[in-house]
Amino acid sequence: MTEPERLPQPTELERWVSEGGWLVDLLLPSTDAGVAVQALALTVVFGVLFRLARRSGLLQLWAGAVVFTAGLFVLRGAH
Repeated sequence: MTEPERLPQPTELERWVSEGGWLVDLLLPSTDAGVAVQALALTVVFGVLFRLARRSGLLQLWAGAVVFTAGLFVLRGAH
């Protein structure tokens, strides 16, 4: 009789991600407050970058990045 094939054991990183950690919570916040903090932080970052984009003539590119990022937040909120 042959032995059943053993499945590979998950690595420490795989276990840590599957159990949830600070990186997982950063990418997929479990609370609405976490999403609000991310949105606030991005608003501040995009606000600071607005001046740099305006000076260098990249305002349309900057606006596209803002709209794209806002779309990702809406998609995550709808999910």
